[in-house]
Amino acid sequence: KIPVTAKEGLRKAANAVRKDARANTPDSGVQHKSKLKKKYGVKIIDEGLNMKAMVYNSAPHFHLVEQGHVLIINGKNCGFVEGKHFFEQTVDRYEDKFPEIIKEMVERNINNF
Repeated sequence: KIPVTAKEGLRKAANAVRKDARANTPDSGVQHKSKLKKKYGVKIIDEGLNMKAMVYNSAPHFHLVEQGHVLIINGKNCGFVEGKHFFEQTVDRYEDKFPEIIKEMVERNINNF
């Protein structure tokens, strides 16, 4: 019973990270099919006793906005565009919260036995 509830708890915690990351993601104001806010996903990797939650963004330009990039216009280097680091900041905020969320979920499920 615990592995099933642990997986559900891990998914809920990862979804909270995804929701917060969406809220912190900058918006270009232009409508297109690869909007950063719409391309977040959660994947639970279950390897027996090791479970991992992966929050990712599948937009092809995500890493450019997150980490920065060289700006080239008409073949000329026009400088470096600093990264926004919005996803990194979200993950840093949840670094302390995540163990508490999981601990609360485990305690709640142990009391239900």
